[in-house]
Amino acid sequence: MTEVLDDIAVVGAAPAELSAPGSAVVALGPGAAGDEIVIWHVDPHGSPTGWWTFPQAEVFGDVEAARRVLALLERRAITSRDPEDVPVLMTRLTGVAGLDTGPWWTAQVFSPIDSFRETVARRHAFARLDGPMHWIRDFDVIPPDFDALRQLSALHATSHATSRATAAQAAAQTASRLLRWLVGLWLETEQVKGRSRPVRAAHGAPEPLPPSWLSAVLTAEAKRLPL
Repeated sequence: MTEVLDDIAVVGAAPAELSAPGSAVVALGPGAAGDEIVIWHVDPHGSPTGWWTFPQAEVFGDVEAARRVLALLERRAITSRDPEDVPVLMTRLTGVAGLDTGPWWTAQVFSPIDSFRETVARRHAFARLDGPMHWIRDFDVIPPDFDALRQLSALHATSHATSRATAAQAAAQTASRLLRWLVGLWLETEQVKGRSRPVRAAHGAPEPLPPSWLSAVLTAEAKRLPL
């Protein structure tokens, strides 16, 4: 089964089972009343489950506020439209919260670009085992950055200029929508295992997410901070 998401067909078959909190998209940027932190949660299937906006001045100026924000992130894989936002945010939050843990989040960070690269590599590996594959969309190049990947996906970026969203909210929403697209692309790829014995024998059962993203989710699931 397929569904249409913003004019793009994505596979809607049941994904491999994954019981975990999922992922968080973070964004930093100007808001209506000053700089803000935006967090979007998505489940392991790429569907959004909630979002929050916090004033940076409040969060970075109060121990308990910083800890409340960390509680939204500690057990989730973490990504961002702008890669530099993650270490900047996590370093400040951890410091303000008074946690002597070092960069605890490192193994929980994943990249949409890497997830796309792994999906394309998996498709090529399948084709080497069982001949040419027919995909809803095929890809020959790996985009160099988030914006190029978003353009390749044909998803429209959320614009703060034409919506009520702030710049940070628009960035986080766009990234969360791209994650859903990536999940659909991955599920289409992994479905080959259900109809190709050579592929199944070589690569095992279908996996719910690209390897680096899945590793981040599973690492995050076990995380407990002393909050």
